[in-house]
Amino acid sequence: MRNNGSPDPVFKTDEHSTYFLTTLSAIVSNQVSNQVKMLVFNDLENIIAYTNEVSDQVSKIILSSYRRICKGYYNEHRESSKV
Repeated sequence: MRNNGSPDPVFKTDEHSTYFLTTLSAIVSNQVSNQVKMLVFNDLENIIAYTNEVSDQVSKIILSSYRRICKGYYNEHRESSKV
């Protein structure tokens, strides 16, 4: 984070270390600042729900890419077998 000029991370915990909170701040350029939204999680359930949503989105993207690659592979081999 230091390499790109971002502030150091901030770590907080209670005296018994029963939890930790990490804040990662980043410097955002003007080009992307209107595309960035602040994520605030108030409890573990919010974090789990968000990560599940992101995981579902990533799975759909990967599956779509995999299908496209397989289709290209199939078409390529089908054409070469006609020769």
